[in-house]
Amino acid sequence: MQNNKYVKADNLYYFVRTEKGLSRDKACKLFERISPDRLERIENGKVLPNPEEIMELAEKYGEPNIRNYYCANQCPMGRNYVSEVENLDLSQATLQIIAQINKISSYKDRLIEIASKGHVTEGYSEEFDMITSELEELQNAIDSLILWKEKNED
Repeated sequence: MQNNKYVKADNLYYFVRTEKGLSRDKACKLFERISPDRLERIENGKVLPNPEEIMELAEKYGEPNIRNYYCANQCPMGRNYVSEVENLDLSQATLQIIAQINKISSYKDRLIEIASKGHVTEGYSEEFDMITSELEELQNAIDSLILWKEKNED
């Protein structure tokens, strides 16, 4: 897990509910699909929530990071393709984006040269891996900004 406020909790879903000051019963009054028994099993790690429950938890708790956490850590397909996004504030996310754009700008010509061959030729694979890693860092910074926006929309 990345360094965010949820690292301290054994179970994100329990942590968010208690952070909001909600008892299990009060939380379940917000939900259409999740019973107190089901929420208890989710919070105790006995069952994984399904995608519909994740959407409802994220919406009703006002915590869009729940969706990303589930996709990056618990979804069988997402675990292989989704990175966990840091829960940054606006200035941190913005500065990370600018820093990554500046860093990637210096690799633009090398990426064009590698791509012009139509495939990654021998001798370029390490450099290509490094460039794509930097692009992933940019994507994570962008995702952090989007997450901040979702959490702070009125």
